[in-house]
Amino acid sequence: MVVGVGGADGWIEQHSKLLHKKLELINKQSFTVHLWNRKSKLVKVEDGSIVNHLMLASCIFCNSSLSTL
Repeated sequence: MVVGVGGADGWIEQHSKLLHKKLELINKQSFTVHLWNRKSKLVKVEDGSIVNHLMLASCIFCNSSLSTL
């Protein structure tokens, strides 16, 4: 396994910061995010992914809306 500068922990922290910046950008600049269609409906949403965070934060089909930021 090849790990960049800062080791695995550094990469995880950098990835987490990027994830939060992307989520903030999507939340500030989007009215709607359409995630499912014929091609993507069978794709499993991974825990911790941007799609997972968006669904937890604002899914209109869920029983509750949770803020993850």
